[in-house]
Amino acid sequence: MLFTGMGGVLGHGLAAHRPRDGSWTLAGRNPPPFWRPDSWLPVDFSQAQAWPEHLAEDPPDALLHAAAVSRIETCEQDPEECQRVNLGAVRDLLDWLPGSRLVFISTDQVFAGTGSPLDEQTPPDPLHVYGRSKAAAEDCVLAAGGTVVRLPLLLGPAVAPGRCGADEAVLQAVRAGKSPRLFVDEIRCPVSARAVAFGLWTLLEKVAVGQAPGGVFHLAGREAVSRHQLGVLACETAGLATYLQEARAEEWTKAPRPLRLILTSERAAKELAWQAPELRQCLTTQARNPDD
Repeated sequence: MLFTGMGGVLGHGLAAHRPRDGSWTLAGRNPPPFWRPDSWLPVDFSQAQAWPEHLAEDPPDALLHAAAVSRIETCEQDPEECQRVNLGAVRDLLDWLPGSRLVFISTDQVFAGTGSPLDEQTPPDPLHVYGRSKAAAEDCVLAAGGTVVRLPLLLGPAVAPGRCGADEAVLQAVRAGKSPRLFVDEIRCPVSARAVAFGLWTLLEKVAVGQAPGGVFHLAGREAVSRHQLGVLACETAGLATYLQEARAEEWTKAPRPLRLILTSERAAKELAWQAPELRQCLTTQARNPDD
């Protein structure tokens, strides 16, 4: 199997819970220190046709593509780079890889967040450059017979400078004596990378044996909470008493932010036997196993 974009929280979760049997190749700019792959491919996804040509002769049985420019403000500042990495690299990839072997990691940010709970059939309607780039990439993957997995806000430990889950970001600020301002009106369904890993490994095993399901899956947490509610619960679980300031996303002056991103994960429950975990369960598990 081949993996991209494994240097963050998602990659850490996958590395910690990978099956005992199998071989893993990682591709990207720098190998993550917490994952020792069988082989490493240096690839700069910001460059056109960055994929090594020899892969076309022997494509992997499954490829999980998570590499992306994911900071919303960064994408607004440099939309061309965003399109090159988030969309162009996918198009290049599909020039040599059978679409059925591709699992593409997408995001709840492909939605405007103005409707009811969002299931796998809800059409994307992105608000910003990042969301539009991921929605366009989704279209390419689905047209080629691939599989799209949309993820919500991820929870998890600090795995590298500036790379940690949404819960850990709050805890780091509080431990540094700060009082973060957190949105009370941006509602999402956070889930731990640890929990997501189980669903992704099940999916990848299907793809690797030629049973690719195709279409869209959601792997989201069970509860819909605001950033502020998440911060409060994360601090309580970690035993930190603090005051978190309230802010409103609707007053945000930078890139527009979707306010209600409530994903349902019914297909994953039916086809992957994946159950959306409770938020407190995710946070408690993380508190007990901070490096897992």
